[in-house]
Amino acid sequence: MCGRMGTQTLSWREYYERLKLLPSQPNFNLNPNYDTAPTQDAPIVRMTGDGREMSLARWGLVPFFWQKPLKEMKFSTFNARCETAASAASFREPWKKRRCLVVAEGYYEWNGPKGSKRRFAFRPTDGPLFTFAGLWDHVTVEGEAVTSFTILTCPPGEKAGQYHTRMPVILDEAGREQWLDPDTDPAPLCTAAPDAVIDVYEVARQGKGPELFEPMKSELF
Repeated sequence: MCGRMGTQTLSWREYYERLKLLPSQPNFNLNPNYDTAPTQDAPIVRMTGDGREMSLARWGLVPFFWQKPLKEMKFSTFNARCETAASAASFREPWKKRRCLVVAEGYYEWNGPKGSKRRFAFRPTDGPLFTFAGLWDHVTVEGEAVTSFTILTCPPGEKAGQYHTRMPVILDEAGREQWLDPDTDPAPLCTAAPDAVIDVYEVARQGKGPELFEPMKSELF
């Protein structure tokens, strides 16, 4: 599961160089959000006829067939299980035709006994960002165009499995290329990333800023 993540904390040039984006600057501002939540905007990368393009989209996929106000959407679509995405009504069309990369510099999981859960940050060890396998869709709701996305999840590897029963599908550059290729079967890519590419450490329970990317200092007794 992935229900919180840190996004938009890098410069446009860093995204451009690392993700092989089209050279034109995006028509949106990068506003760092270290605690991005579902229904908020986050950056995604889609393949166009000219190459990879970054844009902002709403986290929590709104299916193309949805016509009611967004506040009436009672089902959760911020994550999609790899095992069922190809057949689920909300995801099967995007699975075939509208795949994207979700760009984040880290994500969080809560773990521990009820009432005293601790927050852990998952950060990349081989660079400043993760790219998650995502699906996107576009619909007009109450006269407003809405582009939205979901993050694919899979059973975790050994390290991530200590904190949650699911993890986002993390793609390396070869995986990005394949995921964005509409002629490639995406199913084989839906596997847990190697433990070596993920760093996990405890962070502050409270806060909304860059402190969420800093390991929590040990308390002396």
